[in-house]
Amino acid sequence: MPAIMAQLGLQGYLITGNGTRVYDQQGLQLHATDLPAEIAEEVLHTHWRTSASMHVFRG
Repeated sequence: MPAIMAQLGLQGYLITGNGTRVYDQQGLQLHATDLPAEIAEEVLHTHWRTSASMHVFRG
C-alpha cells in the first residue's frame, strides 16, 4: 500500500475493500476483516434471482 499511496499523493489514512482494510500514513495495516471461507463458498455457489453480476478479486 505505501507505493500506491505515494503514487496517488495521499497523506492520510487509506480505507479500502469497502472498509475491510485500513492503513495509516506509512502504509501500516491497522485493520483487516476477512469474510469467513464458509460464507464466501455459500455466496459463490448460491443461485441468486437477480441480473446483478458478481466480481471476485483475489489478492
